[in-house]
Amino acid sequence: MAALLSRPWMEDSASPWCLLCRTAFTFTTRRHHCRECGDLVCSACSSRSLVLEKADDRTPQRVCDNCFARLVSASAQQVFTSEAEGAAST
Repeated sequence: MAALLSRPWMEDSASPWCLLCRTAFTFTTRRHHCRECGDLVCSACSSRSLVLEKADDRTPQRVCDNCFARLVSASAQQVFTSEAEGAAST
């Protein structure tokens, strides 16, 4: 899975807390890797999934809140641009 990323996954020992909300990782607050950026995040900050374009597997993958917002925004912009181009050609 790590091969899909533009940069490698962070090592589990690289951060003792979530890089988004700064909650400390504990036995009950586990680390997760965002499948888009590879950062370490808690489950609350990575509760969403998306099908990633660069993945061979078309199943939704765990992404952090930052990547989710960026990817959804980019996808919406692409749809808007495509619709505008289609309307202009008719």
